[in-house]
Amino acid sequence: MKKFFLVLLVSVALTAAGIGVFIVTFDLNRFKPQITLAVEKAIGSPVKIESLKLGWSGGVVFGLNKLAVYAGRQPMDKSIATLDRANVHLKLGPLLRKKLEVVSVTLVRPRLNIVKDENGLVRVNGIHPPPGAAQAPKAGPPGRASLVQSFSVGALRIENGEIGYLDRTGQGALKRIAVKDLDVTVKNLSFINPVDFEAKFSLLSSSQNMSLKGRLLVPSPQGPYTLQDFELKNDLSSIRISELSDAVPSMKNSGLVEPIRGVLEVSIGRLAVSSGGLGDLNAALALKGGHFQVRSLRSAFEGVTLQADIHKNDLNLRKFSAGFAKGTLEAQALSRNYVSAASQTRVGIKADRWELEAILPTPKPGRPQLHGNLSMVFNGDAQGLSWSSISNTLNGRGRVILTDGLVVNLNLLKMVFDRLSKVPGVSDALNNDLPPGYRERLSKSYTVLEPLDFNVDIVNGEFLFPELRISSMGFQMAGTGRASLAGAVDFQAALFLDPELSRILLSSVPNMQYVANSQGLVAIPVRVTGTVQNLSVEPDMDFILQKVLFEKGQELVGKVLEKALNKTGETTHKNILGKLLQ
Repeated sequence: MKKFFLVLLVSVALTAAGIGVFIVTFDLNRFKPQITLAVEKAIGSPVKIESLKLGWSGGVVFGLNKLAVYAGRQPMDKSIATLDRANVHLKLGPLLRKKLEVVSVTLVRPRLNIVKDENGLVRVNGIHPPPGAAQAPKAGPPGRASLVQSFSVGALRIENGEIGYLDRTGQGALKRIAVKDLDVTVKNLSFINPVDFEAKFSLLSSSQNMSLKGRLLVPSPQGPYTLQDFELKNDLSSIRISELSDAVPSMKNSGLVEPIRGVLEVSIGRLAVSSGGLGDLNAALALKGGHFQVRSLRSAFEGVTLQADIHKNDLNLRKFSAGFAKGTLEAQALSRNYVSAASQTRVGIKADRWELEAILPTPKPGRPQLHGNLSMVFNGDAQGLSWSSISNTLNGRGRVILTDGLVVNLNLLKMVFDRLSKVPGVSDALNNDLPPGYRERLSKSYTVLEPLDFNVDIVNGEFLFPELRISSMGFQMAGTGRASLAGAVDFQAALFLDPELSRILLSSVPNMQYVANSQGLVAIPVRVTGTVQNLSVEPDMDFILQKVLFEKGQELVGKVLEKALNKTGETTHKNILGKLLQ
């Protein structure tokens, strides 16, 4: 019995050794022309393979070195897809029983490009399978179903891969993009059990900045597919704006500047994918530690936190908060049919103590600019996805509060007095009768504003101020106006001098009574135009001069008429002149 087992053991050892020697010494390159031809027939493009080998490493290992795919045979100098190395590891025992059990497949440095052509067809560049090859057969050999069911790969690994995408239709938002430094691990690849996968790669970055993992259920090659427990994590700190703008052309006008920071996380519990498209999407998005800045603003959005949910066709921004302009910003939004051009979005915004000088661009030297701390709340709605659509359909209502208001490079009271000096007697009255407090105020190069608190309506992207009052030492302005999202301002108001200044002018310059209101306050029409960072404030002196001259002239003509007609009593010069002018 011992001799029998000894002989059996020696026989097995010799057989294994013989198989090992056969595998090691077998020259697979002899079959390279046939294998190359088979690959070319399968993909429909010329192929070059540098070498093939058969080895042993706990099982049979089929190896391939340097595969390149070309667009045509002449010339074959520039490949359109490459693979540096591939290894397929098979179990020997099942192979001897004519069964295929793949332990692992490893692909090193694969390079390929996916193209969406002018007709909208998506294909892998260089892959042109024969007509009908992509169609699932209506019926097949009896063993086909069992073969699909028995197919399994213990592990699939991709090392340092690269996949490019190009949209030639000219219609998609994404023009071109490349996934680089791609490392993928897929475990238990089969059509029976869920397939676990994870990947790391670089996207719009020079280093790996994105990772994802999840589980995929593939009941058959034709689908449908079910994605489960999917998680994505993206480090935004290494994103290059130039690559982002090249990938998404619409981002060229975004004004984003580097650096961008933050960690974006996306999770999907379950998502079905079939030939009919995506099933109902339920996902959660989160952003932590975000940092963004646009070129048109001096201040960046810092410490950005975002929490959002996607349920079917609706996007719910549950929380958005950020530090901005030395203050804070909070927002919430709900977008119905968010991927549609006809999407409906409801938004609520709260801003607290923004420093205007930390927001607005640097003004031209010497030009007036508004400073202060801005707080506001806004609730409204808009339609569409593009900024042009949103800005033209934005409607809502809000409240604005401005504290510590200051208009630099402009003393509004001094400017008004300078203009009023054209009226005879005003200059002497200001020089002789103005109290010291007002004289000191006129020596400043700025205008201090009292706190503002007013409502604003937004209609089709335009800010409307139905009633705005601005107060400062020596005057008050009241009127209506409008402003655009681009910052253009148009405000028409009346400027009322305070009671003391009005008394001084009216007592010293009687002609000023013609521009006083019923309360005895001197009233001057004023128009504010330009932009917030380049304001233009102009009193309507033509109106003042015409008013004074007309009323004074009317009075003088009336006196002449009264004297000529020798009229007294109830019939005044105004009555007479009025009758003459009828």
